[in-house]
Amino acid sequence: MLQIIPWSDLSNVFRDAIRVCRRLRLEYLWIDSLCIVQDSKDDWDMESSKMCEYYESACITISAASSPNGTFPFLIEREPKWQTQKFELINHDGKSTDVFARRDSGSSVMNHVEEPGPLASRAWVWQETLLSTRVLHFTQSELIWECKSDICAEDGIVPRGLYPIRLPQQLLRCEEDPYNGWHNLISTYSVRQLTYESDRLPALSGVAAKIKSLTQSDYVAGLWMKKMPLDLCWSTDYQISSLSVPLVLPSQYIAPSWAWPSVRGALFFIDDDPKQPFTPLAEVEEVVCKVFGLNPYGQVSYGSLVLRGLVAHILVTCTDPRDCWTYTIGDDPETREPLEPDCALVEAKGSVKRAIKSDTLAPFSVALPCILIGKDKDERENYAGFYVMVLGKLGTDRYCRLGLASLKDDEWFEGAVEETFYIM
Repeated sequence: MLQIIPWSDLSNVFRDAIRVCRRLRLEYLWIDSLCIVQDSKDDWDMESSKMCEYYESACITISAASSPNGTFPFLIEREPKWQTQKFELINHDGKSTDVFARRDSGSSVMNHVEEPGPLASRAWVWQETLLSTRVLHFTQSELIWECKSDICAEDGIVPRGLYPIRLPQQLLRCEEDPYNGWHNLISTYSVRQLTYESDRLPALSGVAAKIKSLTQSDYVAGLWMKKMPLDLCWSTDYQISSLSVPLVLPSQYIAPSWAWPSVRGALFFIDDDPKQPFTPLAEVEEVVCKVFGLNPYGQVSYGSLVLRGLVAHILVTCTDPRDCWTYTIGDDPETREPLEPDCALVEAKGSVKRAIKSDTLAPFSVALPCILIGKDKDERENYAGFYVMVLGKLGTDRYCRLGLASLKDDEWFEGAVEETFYIM
């Protein structure tokens, strides 16, 4: 076991973190890349599953929000534009008064001056901030203190989202409503960046362990068994992502097609609101989910779903696969409904599949099996939406999820019969 690391071998960020701990009289410091054996997958699997315990139990988490990478220290003199300036104010009696002021950091309601720090977009930092009891953000312009009950900034103004703040408060609200809380958390997580796509599930495994302790539900590739089939009603949210171009699939297997981690981009979930209750209309007969290694919430190696429900074969049309707004469902152009594609789709062997980078995208119009998942009501007890999973055929008896459609009524399924699908 390594006994000592020379000070000169440490990065500037690590050295600054040690200096902060010494000033706070903290004896121990956890740094992932030093405390986890980097070339051991078993050690990584074991330690990543304990992230919830580490960050919740830590006295404080240091957020080097202003450092783009380890070579840039965060304990440095601020740029002149962020430093306090002295101004001479001439009173009405002719006497002068010194006034000290500083530039608005962008944390106020009216201004966005400072650019978001590099940490703000990283998926791993999302989990670390979410689980931490206390966080000290070293930003470009000021220090920001955050805990589960309060947020304080140097300028006295409550920060408003330039950094991954308010996440601990969100996790606290999950104790009252864990499932809807999970959906809200994943919506914020889904827009974060990952260096390795395979980390999509491991990077939130600590949070998943926390929600598991609240629900006692089995966890399968980002979904919860006790909330099936509601958890199947996720969709890619192109409105908040400002990206109308559906992305192709990641280059490697991340999760089964019925699970949200299988796609990239912002996500939207249907919540089980007491004022708008969800009624399942399909039956989940079997779910299989296998993971690599020792972390039960980590990277998935295989997943399948056996789903039974009313099925109608409906025409799915796309005039431009690169534009999410051109995907529709329905035979009649007058009554067609929009389809939220999980990613870019392409016609293949008489069906449709999720596109990969090497595929040539082209318009298509193909009748596909659509299974009715569930429905919800609005406040007037009228049915607000009927949620339909659109499937593409992979083989003789294997299917892949392609997207989700919300229909205004169930007339599409008049005369439909129940069928069972094996979805990969």
